[in-house]
Amino acid sequence: MGRSEVSAGSRSPPVRGLRRFDAVLLAGTPLPGADAYGVRDAKADERAGGPTDPHVLLLVSEAYRHGKAIGGRAGAAPVLEASEVSELAPGVVLGGSGPAVREEITGLLSQHRVRERFPAAL
Repeated sequence: MGRSEVSAGSRSPPVRGLRRFDAVLLAGTPLPGADAYGVRDAKADERAGGPTDPHVLLLVSEAYRHGKAIGGRAGAAPVLEASEVSELAPGVVLGGSGPAVREEITGLLSQHRVRERFPAAL
């Protein structure tokens, strides 16, 4: 194993691509990053009604599926819509000011997951 594959101060190799989030906060609708591939990611642009980073759409939809809190200012509504996440869903907070959204999301973090999003099945 090469030196570049081991984290500094760690004896075990890092897990590539694995990220864990307790919440996602959106400040707006991000444009596609330099690594977005036009042909493959073209449908992501169509869903958001304009150029939006497809990685953000995937992040939001996965956070929703895993019951994580999602927050954003009013400009984030197109991202939620393109990710097929309802603004009215439990654990989704949309507001005009960043501090107000942050305060509500902070309250949701203590739950770890928004269980109300998934009704119990018998």
